[in-house]
Amino acid sequence: MPARSLKTFRFWSRSIVIALMTALVSACTPGPERIDVVADKGVLSGTLSADGKLLLIGSVHHGGSLWSTAPAERLFDWNHTAGSFSTLRAVGLSPPDAAAPTAVTVEEKAVSVWDLNSGQSKGFYAVPAVVESIVVSSDGRSAIAGLRDSRALHIDLASGASRYEFAHSAIVNAVDIDQRSQRAITGSEDRRARVWSLGDGKMISEFTHGNQVSAVALSADGSLAFSSAQREASVIWDAASGETVSVVDLGYELITSARFADDRSTLLLGSFQGDIYRIDVASGQVLQHWAARATSLFERNASRVVLSVSYRAGSAGQTIVAAVSNGTVQHFQLTAP
Repeated sequence: MPARSLKTFRFWSRSIVIALMTALVSACTPGPERIDVVADKGVLSGTLSADGKLLLIGSVHHGGSLWSTAPAERLFDWNHTAGSFSTLRAVGLSPPDAAAPTAVTVEEKAVSVWDLNSGQSKGFYAVPAVVESIVVSSDGRSAIAGLRDSRALHIDLASGASRYEFAHSAIVNAVDIDQRSQRAITGSEDRRARVWSLGDGKMISEFTHGNQVSAVALSADGSLAFSSAQREASVIWDAASGETVSVVDLGYELITSARFADDRSTLLLGSFQGDIYRIDVASGQVLQHWAARATSLFERNASRVVLSVSYRAGSAGQTIVAAVSNGTVQHFQLTAP
């Protein structure tokens, strides 16, 4: 056999083995109890409310929409221009019981603000650079937008004015706010995650990674921070001092979403590969592991990036809810502890 053919054969043999191993691992990992389809052709962006009851998506072909998660029901359709579907690559959502229940949808530099109760527009603002990430505060009155021009903005959603500017030296990929709206965290391609005061706009602490930061989160009280970078272990750290609390080693898995439990004891993580983990904060160890599923055999190789994760309380107890890039919201069984 010619060398080129042999090399090709070995390449495909190795690819088949890797695919089979991945399928086997996925098959052995618990999947969802229920899958609800919210966008047939997938989504570009998605976020769950902190209580897991609402889902806001930017779909591939049909723009933005707000959904309840149990049952899965479309509540509103939101687009920036009448008669056309917006390409929304960043969305944000306050809790439904916020003082000012609010959603935001972003198309490039254009930010639209929506009322969660009525579905009506509350404002339309332009920011100075393309928005890569956005999060709405727990009271619904402000947002943090991570920009492509190496900064993040603290935005007043009533006026569109920028309260503070948080500097990095590369694209800001990920942002979060604590539930008291006192601290924000930003994660950048400059390899740094930074915690900021929303009282005076000053930096409180910083954690430096070896690679680009892909996901960040703050605990409800703002005392704990989480940050994850490509191809290295993730870290839970003290938001005041920057000191490490625990290390979460999931190999080279790329973390794309994170959320602390309200009591700070556990942390939910979602990955680019479609895995969902429940982590013990004190030790960094995995308590539970699930895998998002395809909706059919024809969709097995489609993207299953976990865009957002949340705990959801229900009549049968607490469950885990995940928004997945294949256009689904998936529900997973939570076991004690």
